[in-house]
Amino acid sequence: MGIAAFGQDRIPDEIGYVLKIIIVSLALVWAWKWYTPLTGPRSIRGSVVSGVLAGLLGLLVWCLLLAPFIDPSGEPWSVTGFVLRLLSASLIVPVFEEMFIRGYFLRAAFQWDVNRKTMAPGLR
Repeated sequence: MGIAAFGQDRIPDEIGYVLKIIIVSLALVWAWKWYTPLTGPRSIRGSVVSGVLAGLLGLLVWCLLLAPFIDPSGEPWSVTGFVLRLLSASLIVPVFEEMFIRGYFLRAAFQWDVNRKTMAPGLR
């Protein structure tokens, strides 16, 4: 977020995306030990298929909601910029969000619920 906010109009988009990919990848590797395992009720194949379908549906909805606000006279992306955006949007962002949400927020909510249930009845 900081790169996008502070780097806008100061550094080229391509460099910004390279920095984002590197920083988020390093953050994922650094915080890996704190994530909970990514397991679910389905097989790995079922999870991948349902994830891809949900992602495509989300992409479709996002494009349909964004379409009225697109300015077709804007400057086109370079090939490098497009590839970097595609890599970050398809690989880095979903992995980061899944790990962060499932690995941190859900674990914190679960721990809060366990603590709430084990608290003395008079303190609830």
